[in-house]
Amino acid sequence: MKKTIYLATLVLSFGLFGSFLGGSVAFADKQEPYGDITHTSDSEGYIHFDPEGNIVESNLESNTNKKARPAINHASGRWVYFSELYDWGRMKRGHSNHYSSRYQRHGAKAQVGSDTKIANAGFKKWALATAHGRTFDTFSCWYNPTNWY
Repeated sequence: MKKTIYLATLVLSFGLFGSFLGGSVAFADKQEPYGDITHTSDSEGYIHFDPEGNIVESNLESNTNKKARPAINHASGRWVYFSELYDWGRMKRGHSNHYSSRYQRHGAKAQVGSDTKIANAGFKKWALATAHGRTFDTFSCWYNPTNWY
């Protein structure tokens, strides 16, 4: 009986402590980007987000009244991008992942704060770029469907 009471107290304390931190303790919170992006050509693309995850600049068509899709299908592949908070919400990770079904060379780039990561890949492979920074850093992501960075 004592073990059950101790276990229940521990679980309840952990849950309350997690709720004080503003979210789930066990899982990272993803910051959903805002703005609907559409793109169908094979030209390079980029998106810059503010610290809250809103689109502030992009060379792709957008309608900032709608919530963004975290993936874009274009003429030769797919681009997936998102940022997430981790380490109890103190750090941010930004992802820019690109897949090419047509070109032998393609790349992705992610930046959070001053940390920039580049990934290049070949035909039918994912280029996976992940940058790390502080919670309130900005997130930017790029992709190049026809060449390496």
